[in-house]
Amino acid sequence: KGQHRPKLILGALDWQAKAECRGTNLRFWAEGWSLPERLRLRDLAEHYCRPCPVRAQCRKHGYREPDGLWGGVVITHDGRRRRRFDLLATAVVEVDGAA
Repeated sequence: KGQHRPKLILGALDWQAKAECRGTNLRFWAEGWSLPERLRLRDLAEHYCRPCPVRAQCRKHGYREPDGLWGGVVITHDGRRRRRFDLLATAVVEVDGAA
């Protein structure tokens, strides 16, 4: 995977133009679930997602995406199971394990 840039999609996703992360050149997906990777994603969530004015819209949209950091929630899948982790909760919690 190369560098991931959140893409601006016009129309129903106009909220993306107001996202804190728009235009960044950062990796907003999980590469494994090691402690260093969790800390890296948590730091991204704290810096970009927590103050973001469109966090709720982003989080809602993220539930339709295959993976990534969306509104403070990391979505991962390993081919068998899709998992969502809320990184802005007091402790990192699995939101659900829906496939």
